Amino acid sequence: MESSTDMDLGDLRDSFERNGYVVLPSFFTPEQVAELDAMVDDWQARWNELPGRENSEYRERFEVHLKALPISRLPPFVALFEHPDMQNLTTTIAGEGFETLYGFAFATPRTGGQGWHKDSSDPAPGMFTLNRLVYTRDYAPEQGRLYVLPGSHRYKGFRSVGPNHGHLDGEVAITPTQGMVVLVSSHCAHRVGINSTEHIRVVLNSRVNPEKVPADLCDLPVFRSGLWRHSTQTYLGPYPERNDGDGKSVETAESDA
Repeated sequence: MESSTDMDLGDLRDSFERNGYVVLPSFFTPEQVAELDAMVDDWQARWNELPGRENSEYRERFEVHLKALPISRLPPFVALFEHPDMQNLTTTIAGEGFETLYGFAFATPRTGGQGWHKDSSDPAPGMFTLNRLVYTRDYAPEQGRLYVLPGSHRYKGFRSVGPNHGHLDGEVAITPTQGMVVLVSSHCAHRVGINSTEHIRVVLNSRVNPEKVPADLCDLPVFRSGLWRHSTQTYLGPYPERNDGDGKSVETAESDA
């Protein structure tokens, strides 16, 4: 796994363009994430009261079980993602003039996770939404590692049909630690492992788009087991007999990354 601890910004950009993601351990200090981390314990205590549950069909088909908590307007969330170091890092990857979209705290309970998917379906260079993931505490592997597939952002779809949480050759497993930042292209295949504990696992995500990238780029995510359109909450068909929502076939390239 490539870590950015000793990389300069140019190396970071090259690593992102090559792999579709970069990992920055201890990017934030414990003090910088402390206020947001305290919210995790509150969410754990009030789990059944919290909004943000996923569509039942979406959950069943793609094995996505989580709650998306809308916290992007909370001052500590804003302060974290507007920190000068984060802004500089974001500019390095997304370029000047990037657009901030929205942010959530994604919380996965026991049996929760996210099956293999790409948040967007267009692999054209520069056509991506940047997931800026921040972890406020250490998580044990059994709470759900983040899995990424290096180089998968350079081709459409998945190379094989298989389980939503099945092993993919070349996958990289990342165990979240306090203060870690992971930047993931929306077109890089990734998943969140199943949480087998009684404690929720939380990741903060503030998404941005490079200049001129459509705001709705991630309306059509690609899962290993099919396509989904968020705006209409519609399942568009299984792999590989799926379409773009307008009756047109979606190419699923098998070219080497």
